[in-house]
Amino acid sequence: MSEFKIVEVSLDQIKHGDTVLHNGHLVTVDRKYLKISIEGDLSFMGDSYRSGYKLVKKVLFPQWRNGEVVGYA
Repeated sequence: MSEFKIVEVSLDQIKHGDTVLHNGHLVTVDRKYLKISIEGDLSFMGDSYRSGYKLVKKVLFPQWRNGEVVGYA
């Protein structure tokens, strides 16, 4: 069985429905977790990820077709 992959992306590349590794836990991104402040800063679960300088660990799960992994999403 194939494991999932983790890629590091900027916070602004995360969207509703993505799965991320946050504080050691897998978390599915919900709209209530993504906030934009009055200044226009984006945060995830209250963490600004240093205004985009700290990368978010996005989890990609395998896509299967006919018993073989054909990609990750």
